[in-house]
Amino acid sequence: MDFLIGGYAMSDDNKSVSMHIKEGTTIFKMGEQVNEICIVLKGRVTIQSGFLRSITGFGSVLGVIDLFLGEYQADYIANEGVVVKKISVSSTAELVDFFENN
Repeated sequence: MDFLIGGYAMSDDNKSVSMHIKEGTTIFKMGEQVNEICIVLKGRVTIQSGFLRSITGFGSVLGVIDLFLGEYQADYIANEGVVVKKISVSSTAELVDFFENN
């Protein structure tokens, strides 16, 4: 099923959501509690923490290391044409379970 929430075009299944994200949108904010990770399906995402900045794209999994630490260690910001698959997880066990069953 496809639907719109806050400017995001979404399709949904049980624990994951595919999202088209507008350029400049913060996907995850540094310091916030981890409750989702993302797989980049299209476009590029800037990862910024202090003076460090990197750009990643297709196939990158955002937030996995953060999950082990409990909070996002950087800001993850959408560049042009970003599509991600957001996966709801709050523990490493949930992450393992998701990948074992999908």
